[in-house]
Amino acid sequence: MRLVSADPSTYRLIENDPLSWLEQAEGARMSAEVIWPHSVEARSHHPSGAGIREKQLAFMHSFMLLTALAFESLIKGLAVAKGIGWRTLKEDGGHGISTYVTRVTAVSDAEPELLSRLQEYLVWAGRYVIPLREPRYEDGSHRRRWTSKDSEIISALFGRLKDELHAAAKSKA
Repeated sequence: MRLVSADPSTYRLIENDPLSWLEQAEGARMSAEVIWPHSVEARSHHPSGAGIREKQLAFMHSFMLLTALAFESLIKGLAVAKGIGWRTLKEDGGHGISTYVTRVTAVSDAEPELLSRLQEYLVWAGRYVIPLREPRYEDGSHRRRWTSKDSEIISALFGRLKDELHAAAKSKA
């Protein structure tokens, strides 16, 4: 049973609806938030304990991947709201959120840096054990980490981009 029309115009309506992109972003963000307390709890234990390292990696990789997916949808939705074709955002296999964000809004120095680290999880670190090419593994090792300010930056940036998307969508309508 199909719940959504296969009509090509439906596809175009969804693709050009910033609020559809936002809805997808919020779903990924909610899912990431469910994982977060488990990640914090797992990190409170020494990784040498039975099964602890696996939990630490699983929860952190899943959190980072879902957070990256949330930002990718949110940034692409903001691009749509501002009349920038989301298909023009092609860096890093279409997942270059650290570059995209600078095309759709002004950002602090810390925000693209965080998005660059999330981008590693979006492209490969949250999905595979290694990237397609060895240099990416070596070059990106400094990006596969968490900092004490990340939670604060994630919340503030997501909220700001969401507000900006709403404002741009209203002025577009």
